[in-house]
Amino acid sequence: MPGPTYKITLTEAPRPDEVGAVQLVTRSLLGGMYYVSHGVEVPPEDYAIGRVPTTRDGDGNVFDWARMTGALMRVHHAAREPKNAYVSVFYRGLWFWIADNDLDSKSTFSFITQVLELQSGEIKNNAPVLTLPIAAE
Repeated sequence: MPGPTYKITLTEAPRPDEVGAVQLVTRSLLGGMYYVSHGVEVPPEDYAIGRVPTTRDGDGNVFDWARMTGALMRVHHAAREPKNAYVSVFYRGLWFWIADNDLDSKSTFSFITQVLELQSGEIKNNAPVLTLPIAAE
């Protein structure tokens, strides 16, 4: 005998009169990028000089963003160019990269890239229009 069934409706706006309606608010692309940016390993000296903010919990302890982001995105850093990088960039004297064997981070990076391309839309060719006067004789 099958168990009980429930109907849940996902909505963009609150529906207080509808039983089982759940308001679903999604992040913007920029909000999603900000969220996964917490998966970047920040060099300790960047914290020390105030180049990046330090998030603290309610007790004043440094917040561990890995508890929130999990394996969603991990970007490593080092002074030497990585050998096993899926993507890498040299920035402010350090190498930052996603490891080629980190499937979760590679998937997240690819997803963000694809959504960014979709939101960019079609780029139209805005070539100048040339008008030539042609006189009839």
